[in-house]
Amino acid sequence: MKKLILYLILLLFGFNTKAQVIANFSISDSIICIYRGVILTDMSTPNGLTLEWDFGDGTVWVTTNPTVNHWYYTTGLFTIKLKVTDGIFSDSIVKNITVLGFPISDFSFSPINPTTNDTVQFTNLSTNANSYYWSFNYNYFIPDTNTSTLVNPKHLFDTAGTYFVSLIAINDSAQCSKDSILKQINVTNPISVEEFLNDIVSEPFPNPTNNEFQINYSITNTNEESSLYMYNNQGQKVKAIKLNPLLNTVTISVKELPPGIYYYEVCSKNSNHTNFRKLIISR
Repeated sequence: MKKLILYLILLLFGFNTKAQVIANFSISDSIICIYRGVILTDMSTPNGLTLEWDFGDGTVWVTTNPTVNHWYYTTGLFTIKLKVTDGIFSDSIVKNITVLGFPISDFSFSPINPTTNDTVQFTNLSTNANSYYWSFNYNYFIPDTNTSTLVNPKHLFDTAGTYFVSLIAINDSAQCSKDSILKQINVTNPISVEEFLNDIVSEPFPNPTNNEFQINYSITNTNEESSLYMYNNQGQKVKAIKLNPLLNTVTISVKELPPGIYYYEVCSKNSNHTNFRKLIISR
């Protein structure tokens, strides 16, 4: 009977002791920046327990100090586990922490060589950032009124000149500082029709011809599509050839055309065209 009573007392004491060992801790920041520390404070009960900290990055500390400071040197989501024990009973708890990298600012833009008629599309290539500040006419001494906070803004430069575009990438989540980049954009006036055509088409050679002829041409605006059109003596279009703007010579076969008098011109995509040139096919 005495043994039974003693067993019940020990059993009751054991349950009460186990119930009193409760793991808990507070974390100074659940989101931090890389190469920075986080403060962990033990809030377990009762006091004086042995604490085993697993920081989720391969580091484990065993201590009785209720406050620890741990630094993270890689980015990612980490699970922090605290296990407490009084030598007989134990308890554990886990909490997560997110470690962010520092922002890196970068962007691209298109077209690369814009004119005052082009709306420039900016593409944000920044990493580890969640807010952005664009300046399309950056000047260290004069505040810019042409700004944007969009991720991928568009902007029209209505005056020809050299512009410096600045992008500041910011990480507000954990105040992980910011990064900026400055790029130069040269904006020109649109090329006029005269400049584009630039008397681009030479006289044909040979002329007269029997099977083919060659012309020289010069297209100033390589972004503009151009084509050569041939017409017979009745004004009917008999041939169309797209010209490569990166070349300056083309050889055109006329084997399929009957002998006679023909005319050709070069037209741009927006229908601007040169004067007609005369070609004679004889066999």
